[in-house]
Amino acid sequence: MKKVVLLMMATVLLVLTLASVAQAAKPTTTTFPYVPGSGSPWDIYYDYADNRHLDGTYTEEQLQAYLEDPTIHQYGSRGVYVPLDNLVRRILRKWEADPDMSFDEAYKQALGGASTNPASTTTTVAGATTDYPDTFPFTGFEVLVALGGGLLLLGAGFAARRRAPR
Repeated sequence: MKKVVLLMMATVLLVLTLASVAQAAKPTTTTFPYVPGSGSPWDIYYDYADNRHLDGTYTEEQLQAYLEDPTIHQYGSRGVYVPLDNLVRRILRKWEADPDMSFDEAYKQALGGASTNPASTTTTVAGATTDYPDTFPFTGFEVLVALGGGLLLLGAGFAARRRAPR
């Protein structure tokens, strides 16, 4: 019986270790730094998130791919992708009006109708101000998982003591 309890405790320890490693390996902006030039949707996102300006030069197809990428809107920060979506749409509208316009010209004209304060997540477009949270809301699930793991370990310890020979 002692072996069963030890095996159960080892399994719990292994599961908690693997969960910790998986949480630590979660992709973040510091894990995958922005590399200018490739123009993938995430590169455009990181370029804008860096200083609230697009420093790279992008094609119409790259900007359209950014708007159609569902992972940006699922995993990105709302305080970054909402103003960036508006900016990209304005750039694409400028290109629709004049297809021969360069990216830099379209970008400068698109910035003419909006300003973004890099120090905050407040975006002002045509006089309307909207604040977006920059973090995911706390749901308490993390505390529940930690509490459950602690109770499981506590129960395994009591079971081991109870089953131990006296």
